Amino acid sequence: LVAAGELPLKVVAMAEDPEASAAEARAALPEGLVHVIAAEMHIEFLSPTVNKGRSLARLCQESLAISLEEVVAFGDNHNDVEMLSCVGEGVAMRNARETTKQAADRVSDWSNDEDGVAREIDALLGRGA
Repeated sequence: LVAAGELPLKVVAMAEDPEASAAEARAALPEGLVHVIAAEMHIEFLSPTVNKGRSLARLCQESLAISLEEVVAFGDNHNDVEMLSCVGEGVAMRNARETTKQAADRVSDWSNDEDGVAREIDALLGRGA
């Protein structure tokens, strides 16, 4: 891709300590060149124009014709921050990273391991929790 003048949208690298490795990569790379995200077992290097928030906005506006204010989104990791910030109700799972919780409108009472998203959807639909 690079030889053809195109850049990849995403590169993934395995890391023993993704948080530390991501911090090191951010410090070494010019600001704005790539978006560096630490995941559980790896680091993601993304084009600065690619994130879940932009993708969801495009889907809602171009394909579904719904306002982002009508959308509820759930997330637990760094790569969910933009998505949680752009919707009507951003919900971080109880086991989410702290930065993700800060970006959300609220934090779920449940974690991913407790079927938190399904339980939140049931509650939103009035089917109990």
